[in-house]
Amino acid sequence: MKKKDTTQRILDAAEALFAEKGVSNTSLREITSRAGVNLASVNYHFGSKLGLVEAVLKRRLDPLNKERLKRLQAIKREADSTGKAPSVRAIMQAIFEPILIMVDTQAFIRIIARSMTDPDETVKNVFLREIGPVFRLMFSLLMRALPHVPKDVLFWRVQFALGAMGHSLWAIGRVKMVPEGVDASISRDRLLELWLDFCTEGLENP
Repeated sequence: MKKKDTTQRILDAAEALFAEKGVSNTSLREITSRAGVNLASVNYHFGSKLGLVEAVLKRRLDPLNKERLKRLQAIKREADSTGKAPSVRAIMQAIFEPILIMVDTQAFIRIIARSMTDPDETVKNVFLREIGPVFRLMFSLLMRALPHVPKDVLFWRVQFALGAMGHSLWAIGRVKMVPEGVDASISRDRLLELWLDFCTEGLENP
């Protein structure tokens, strides 16, 4: 088996199991069993379970955050050149839309949702490190867009918006409590539109 084939199978198996069970509840033996490789393969290719967790997250987060940064930097350049406040909706769209158009696996979408609330410090620390540059640029643009909102208040409004994003990602195809007469099915385009309406209104509120 080629190295690329082996690493790909391990990453795919780990991603699926982390989405189903969470990182702390998934053993390396379960991952290697699903991947059809021996336990030594994980240590050889990734060094440890932590190394594997980082590789699973970075495989998707690196291109995702690259796209987010590109969009946010374009918003910043336009604001700098025009002297106008950046659009709150455009800023938030740059954060959420790339997930919906770039991440082609529901498993990783659930990992993203888990990462925002996962009690496992390994996952949380890796996720926060990877998302840090995106968050800082997003927040600086939001401060320019919303100078009337106190910084501390804006911080918590952003947390509410990101929490709604994480829950929305988790709930796609999984929501259970549906009132009678409600159609809980939703397209990704419609989900993005509703989330943007919701968080833009909340962020811009005086």
